[in-house]
Amino acid sequence: MSELDLAPDDAFVVDARRLAHRNPITPSDGRAPCGVVRSTWLRGSTIDTSGPPAGRLLRRGTRTGER
Repeated sequence: MSELDLAPDDAFVVDARRLAHRNPITPSDGRAPCGVVRSTWLRGSTIDTSGPPAGRLLRRGTRTGER
């Protein structure tokens, strides 16, 4: 189970160039959504998005426990 530390009264402007995903465009570019996620917690630990990824990549078609 994961939890979010959300600041519902804060806002920011979405900049598509700064998003960390493969698709370079987004319909949210230039918009200011309500709320900012300050941190994400998973199993009692914060997830550090500024460092290198942790864990292992799960690919479609592989079963749990396979390496």
